[in-house]
Amino acid sequence: MTAEASGQSTQESKKWFWVAALGLLVVVIVGVVVVQMLKKPEPKKQPLRESDVVPVVQPEIETLEEVKEYTSGRPIPKPNSQVSIGRKVNPNEHIRGNPDALISIVQYVNIGNHYAKLIQPELKKLVEEDTQVNWVFRHFPDPDKKTSYPASYIAECVSKLKDNDTFWEYLDTVYKKNIIKQQKELIAEAIALDIDATELSACMSSELVEIHVKDNKHVGFVYGKVRFMPTFLFQNNETEEVRVMEGIDTMDFVKDIIRALKKGSEKNEVEDA
Repeated sequence: MTAEASGQSTQESKKWFWVAALGLLVVVIVGVVVVQMLKKPEPKKQPLRESDVVPVVQPEIETLEEVKEYTSGRPIPKPNSQVSIGRKVNPNEHIRGNPDALISIVQYVNIGNHYAKLIQPELKKLVEEDTQVNWVFRHFPDPDKKTSYPASYIAECVSKLKDNDTFWEYLDTVYKKNIIKQQKELIAEAIALDIDATELSACMSSELVEIHVKDNKHVGFVYGKVRFMPTFLFQNNETEEVRVMEGIDTMDFVKDIIRALKKGSEKNEVEDA
């Protein structure tokens, strides 16, 4: 075979090699496409719908005396292993009372809730008198109430632009003056706490504040199984036992739940001894 013929043969071999490689690549690509077409698409994860977390119960009550009539005979809730407070209570949350208390009352509520207004001074007195108990406020705004989300945003901004003590002072005043349904007055009350109006406005429209409020609600819905308004999760921070109070009840009932949780720690102390 001449050198020229040999060269032509080599070129032909290379040509057919690349044709075969290209053909194989096409087959692979077609195969991948077909497999993908035949695969069942994974269902998209649906975001939590606002309608899924709408508060259900807000009975018409005007005084704490009526609460007793409404709830008389209710049994003390048992430990509930199906719910949790979601994340550990931390110093950055709205805590009233001893941060290191044995018992935490985690309250999920929209600021416009009437029962929250009635029980506010009672819970304040409780955590002032009992250092073994603290009170944690978490937002659970109601989309059906016009000022519910704005009220949460304003309260959060009071905390961010001032501090946690001012947050609680703001809530106390808002409830005492009964302005929970009037956005202009909610804003005016925040400004009265020596907060700059421009800074307050910018904070209220901040995405971070919105995310924080909605995260509170999401945690309550997913981990605390919050479906009633308001809902209180009582946690023994030593044993992590949780008991749930849905809706409204008397302060005597609240104290009974706390006593039941404290007994869990007392029992552990006896067993350890």
